[in-house]
Amino acid sequence: MVEMICLNCKYFQQHYVRCGGEFAKAGCGHCTERRVKTRLPYSKACDKFEQKR
Repeated sequence: MVEMICLNCKYFQQHYVRCGGEFAKAGCGHCTERRVKTRLPYSKACDKFEQKR
């Protein structure tokens, strides 16, 4: 069973930052379901959760 957190949701878009010429994951992202909402990767997913494939 997949843990129901934003990071595992198909609507979650991870944010990245450039660090020394490379990209690294930022500690946040956003949800694209209906409207853009700021989300943390390891926060509990909302009722719109759908598992990534």
